[in-house]
Amino acid sequence: MIPDRMQSTSLEVGGQTLSFSTGYIGTLANATVVAQYGGSMVIASVLMSKADKTHLGLLPLPLN
Repeated sequence: MIPDRMQSTSLEVGGQTLSFSTGYIGTLANATVVAQYGGSMVIASVLMSKADKTHLGLLPLPLN
């Protein structure tokens, strides 16, 4: 973890706390955000290659 990259913010929405944090986990990804609302939590990570890989075409991301 890099302390100067750790950021967090929160606000009250509908009587519960909505918070966004970055820099705590997923530090090998280009960007990672953890969102929490009430008892729910979700993580979103973005990865990007430095090389152009458009010749590979579309790689669909299936979600269940």
